[in-house]
Amino acid sequence: MLKQNKKQVVSKSNFRLITWLTFFALLMVSFNSLKLNPVWADSNLTRADFFVQPYFDNNASAGANFKDHPDNLWYDNVKPGSKIPVSVLITNQSKESRNFQVSAYTASTNDSGTITYSLVKPKMDSSQKVDFRTLFKNNEVNVKVPGKDTNNGQVAVTLIAQVPNNSFSGLVLGGLNIYAYDPTNKQKKSQTSLVNKFRFVIPVAFEVNTSFEKQRVKKQDALKLEAVVPYVETQGRDNVVNVKAGIHNTKSATVGNFQTYAAVTRKGEKKIQATASTEANQIAPNSVWNFPILWGDQGVKSGTYHLTVKFRSTNNGPVKNTTPVSKKYDWKLEKDFTITGAQANQFNRQLGIKPNYLWLWITLGVLLAILIILLVWYLARRTKKNKQV
Repeated sequence: MLKQNKKQVVSKSNFRLITWLTFFALLMVSFNSLKLNPVWADSNLTRADFFVQPYFDNNASAGANFKDHPDNLWYDNVKPGSKIPVSVLITNQSKESRNFQVSAYTASTNDSGTITYSLVKPKMDSSQKVDFRTLFKNNEVNVKVPGKDTNNGQVAVTLIAQVPNNSFSGLVLGGLNIYAYDPTNKQKKSQTSLVNKFRFVIPVAFEVNTSFEKQRVKKQDALKLEAVVPYVETQGRDNVVNVKAGIHNTKSATVGNFQTYAAVTRKGEKKIQATASTEANQIAPNSVWNFPILWGDQGVKSGTYHLTVKFRSTNNGPVKNTTPVSKKYDWKLEKDFTITGAQANQFNRQLGIKPNYLWLWITLGVLLAILIILLVWYLARRTKKNKQV
């Protein structure tokens, strides 16, 4: 009898211990389900007194189509092996003489989907056969232009392009960048400063073995969807996730006058995760348009996603997600891409979103509760057997 009472006391103490363990386990689960708010990370031009224009006087830009393209330098049906003079006229409107630099840049496509001439080494498509900048033996020329009281402040600058002697056919597009500079202002590499520079660009086009009127390239045949890359960038005070769609123009011709709509969904689902649209686009020959699709500042989950990009000519109305694709003037490109667990965790950290371990704590709490119940059941069963002895 005494033995049974002692075991009863032990059983009651075990029961109280188990009860307290259960209470603390549930309290721990409740506490860790509370999440802190995200931690956010903080992340001028003056008046131009010069202007430039294409220069055609005295056979300066021989072969350029002045009649159809008076504001730029367009050369029709250029023959391989040709040497082509490309001339611009710089007019200095200040009283003092100034130094100018004339640089030849290859045309590329910026993130907005328009042609730009401002990059020295733009990313081009692998289909590029001729680089505009490399056509010029001296692709950067420095020249001193007198003040407006001397020769009207004007100087003509000519660069000579050497077209390769091969069977290439198509458009080679670039531009001459002209800006004023001070040769005495030599900034050290360790120093940083904000420098305002007015830069004028004269577009230059060489139609090799063809002409603008004859060349016809279908947009559907020219554009290819290559790499799709998610990444984080800073916009103002916030970090946001974007998906960069690499749209490649694989033809030696401009592809223009179209609008674009893009949507990202999880593969096999219809719910849209991210969208982007543009109203007017032009892509330079053999260049890459890194079309940004805003995901936003919501959390990112790992998995396989599907990107759909719809295109439509600008004169055929807007294009949306619900717009059906017409074989006459619409086309689309599609591609799957994957966001790994490591990428998702990195993006969420950059967004200031802490990992949500609620599911883990709930799972641990349930397992602990099951363990406690089994332990109570086992102790109660053993106590009952001892009573029966």
